[in-house]
Amino acid sequence: MKKYSDFHLNVISTHLFRLSVVMSLPILLTFNGCLGDSEFGPVSVCSFDTSQAVNVIKVFTPSGKMGDYDDFEINHQSREMPFSGSDCIKIAYQPKGKLGWTGLVWQCPPDNWAKNGLAANLTGYTYLSFWARGKLGKEKVEFQVGGIKGAYPDTNVNPSSTGAIGLDSIWKRYTIDLRGKDLSHISGGFTWVITKQLNPSGATFFLDSIEFRKGEIPAVDTLPAVNVFSKFTPSGWMGDLTDIVFDADSKDKPHSGDFCMKISYSALGSQGWAGIYWQYPEKNWGDNPISLDLRAYTKLIFWVRGKKGGEKAEFFVGGITGIHPDSAKKKSTGLVTLATEWKKYEINLQDRDLSHVIGGFGWASAKDDNRSGAVIYLDDIEFAK
Repeated sequence: MKKYSDFHLNVISTHLFRLSVVMSLPILLTFNGCLGDSEFGPVSVCSFDTSQAVNVIKVFTPSGKMGDYDDFEINHQSREMPFSGSDCIKIAYQPKGKLGWTGLVWQCPPDNWAKNGLAANLTGYTYLSFWARGKLGKEKVEFQVGGIKGAYPDTNVNPSSTGAIGLDSIWKRYTIDLRGKDLSHISGGFTWVITKQLNPSGATFFLDSIEFRKGEIPAVDTLPAVNVFSKFTPSGWMGDLTDIVFDADSKDKPHSGDFCMKISYSALGSQGWAGIYWQYPEKNWGDNPISLDLRAYTKLIFWVRGKKGGEKAEFFVGGITGIHPDSAKKKSTGLVTLATEWKKYEINLQDRDLSHVIGGFGWASAKDDNRSGAVIYLDDIEFAK
């Protein structure tokens, strides 16, 4: 019996079971790359600045569907905890087809199964870097560069591969070593392949930040801090709502960068308190099953100050209830008294389950502690390892 990887290569070389994907917006050819026509009309693709990292998503097209291609669905703009930016790629695989496997190739130009002489010249790049995670963990997927055969084959004709790897449920960086490979003609920039044998119940996995890079291959995976401002929304207002004036872009002496958050609490309402939850997704009070998996992190760090000093407030993580509640019970700083200068606070989360986080951060202040109200500034709120 042939090895799985050999079978996969033969399928690619004979161009079986593939489907084209239309790219609606052409990319202007300005640097190293290729230009040509497809069955969908003129295309201008594979354009990139060779002095920079090459973003696979911007240069190559996910047009090379293979195997049981009806067995997977792909969302190129999933908002389920992207690694960076506002979205990532989500692939959901349910094994139903007769072949028992499927995959997808990012090609240059679109639908290029080595039929023409156009391809990307990636000479000088030494590795492919990408971030991946599984929805549950232990999903087994193989990733490759090159390997398309035909009249104008990839110069890296024997694909560089990760082999079938078991994914974690948290983001992890993977690399494919391309040192010593001929990358002068690459039409198959990136490929994933998944099999029924290794995933009999199906699999859902996520991809982000797929790039060709130069230089030394990183020796250690680095998991960046999660910025609460970029992932969570301050949509969960509580208590005396009209007592809150919120400014997300205050320029009043930010701790870092150009802006910080400013909360003005008037302490006039009948309930005697007010607060805000930073939620994921927006306005999620536990009625939405979507959440962030932050199990890789052990603490929340933030910087805070008061306008006059002496302002009192509580800051916390987790604790939202509902049908789909926070997995983490509320963890709080307790009541703290603020100074006029920025001060760093830390909430230790090692004893909390962060697998389903919807209330990423919270603030609350009470009238009894702030008779004249309070003005509070927040900045650099991050989940860290």
